[in-house]
Amino acid sequence: MDIEKFILSMIIIILILGVLALAIFNIVTVENKKGFTELYFLGNLPEEVELNKEYYFSFGVHNLENKKMNYTYSIYLKSSKIDEGYIILDHDMISITNKEFIIENKEENSSTPLSVQLLNKEQEIHFWVNVK
Repeated sequence: MDIEKFILSMIIIILILGVLALAIFNIVTVENKKGFTELYFLGNLPEEVELNKEYYFSFGVHNLENKKMNYTYSIYLKSSKIDEGYIILDHDMISITNKEFIIENKEENSSTPLSVQLLNKEQEIHFWVNVK
């Protein structure tokens, strides 16, 4: 009978140690996973635009940060802010934002950058349009 109690005690100790090892492994691997955010344009971007005509573009934000995120974005045409907003996303969720822009003045350089910035992530994407 004593040997049975000893074996049962050893089995219980091994099970407890196994559960603790698994819990520690999960904590360490979850804490070491660094998340990130994807920021990208969707669809066809306008390459040539006419003055005072409305054009559209779309951008996506994909949260892979392993937590809920609040994103603040700004949209610039050349160096002028033309829009701003915020997006709240749970982990592994995607937001697609559709925006429009109008170029009102043609400067000497007929190529103009349009950029989207995620301010709290210090990420930026841009494309260039040629003004006719």
